[in-house]
Amino acid sequence: YSVLLFAAGVSFGYFMMIPYAMYYLGIAYDPAVLKTQFRLQDYFSLVTALCLALAVVFQLPVVMTFFARIGLVEPATLARFRGHFIIGSFVLAAVLTPPDPFTQCLLAVPMMLLFQIGLWASKIAARPRSIPDLGEDPSA
Repeated sequence: YSVLLFAAGVSFGYFMMIPYAMYYLGIAYDPAVLKTQFRLQDYFSLVTALCLALAVVFQLPVVMTFFARIGLVEPATLARFRGHFIIGSFVLAAVLTPPDPFTQCLLAVPMMLLFQIGLWASKIAARPRSIPDLGEDPSA
């Protein structure tokens, strides 16, 4: 699943985020005031950064499931912090994307969906906690 999610993240970045980011960067400034010039090095830097960031973000369900499986975090705890994650996803999307609200939402909404998928998967994969039996003393 990790490889599929990585590929989905790169594909989402390349086919969805990059066209809108380039469109925004092309119309962000008045052409009469500032001449837009794209350099190949800057273009590849933007493409690489966005695609790799999205590939890492798309690993969220795998990471959440792993942490729930090893008992590091409970799915109920993840569910309690859903609101914090929503705010955090918009903040992270603002940092990772060009400064326009459309591409920010284009990254934040999939992050919220991936969080929900990760929450469901962690509920399925969570290891039940064993309760120690205090009724009998094995040394007696």
